[in-house]
Amino acid sequence: MFPISYDTAQNEAILNYKVTNWCLANANLIGQFSSSQGAFTLSDTVNDPKPTILSPNAAVVLNEKFEV
Repeated sequence: MFPISYDTAQNEAILNYKVTNWCLANANLIGQFSSSQGAFTLSDTVNDPKPTILSPNAAVVLNEKFEV
């Protein structure tokens, strides 16, 4: 991954801060959160030869959909 500009990094940090606070304030409703370094395999593709893996800038996964 290449470095990003300071403005972009600052905006990313603000977004992650807001997502984290929102999830922590609504822990029973929302679920798990992650930064851009977190990757998720979609559950319906886990056994596929080429599973779908996502790594968004920020993510929120509902508790009922999150599997470790």
